[in-house]
Amino acid sequence: NSTSSTAPPDNSPKRKKRFSVGRRGYNLTLLHECRNNLTLYTQRSHAAQFRTRLSHLATFKSLEGHCRVPLQYTSMDRLGRWVTLTRRRKRLGQLTADEIRDLDALGFDWND
Repeated sequence: NSTSSTAPPDNSPKRKKRFSVGRRGYNLTLLHECRNNLTLYTQRSHAAQFRTRLSHLATFKSLEGHCRVPLQYTSMDRLGRWVTLTRRRKRLGQLTADEIRDLDALGFDWND
């Protein structure tokens, strides 16, 4: 009497892949993968938006001779608001070292 296993081997196509399922039945593996992809997309999107705004700021500087964009300046996709928010993000420590370096190289005015 030999005992044999009736479960298919791990590489068998009949064996179902197991996923971690949360309390509400959501596939947690898939949810984590989606969240990670969204985070990566958001980071790339932020970097692209920063480059666009930096280009607008360079254009403003070439026209006006400085980077002190007033809040009321609504041209170039509300550049004045972006400059104000960028100053706040620096105070809160939310700018990367590369962003600060690029803004400094342009002559960005960090004072309100």
